[in-house]
Amino acid sequence: MNQSTEGLYNLLPAIYRQRDFAQGEPLRALLAVMEKVMKDISS
Repeated sequence: MNQSTEGLYNLLPAIYRQRDFAQGEPLRALLAVMEKVMKDISS
């Protein structure tokens, strides 16, 4: 993931990012999809 697709993810508290990492980063993947959709809608 690059910086431009991690805006929402980086807003999460560290504890949630740590738990997400331990589980294989499904939350990061979901937020990346959501950000892409938001970007497509706003374009």
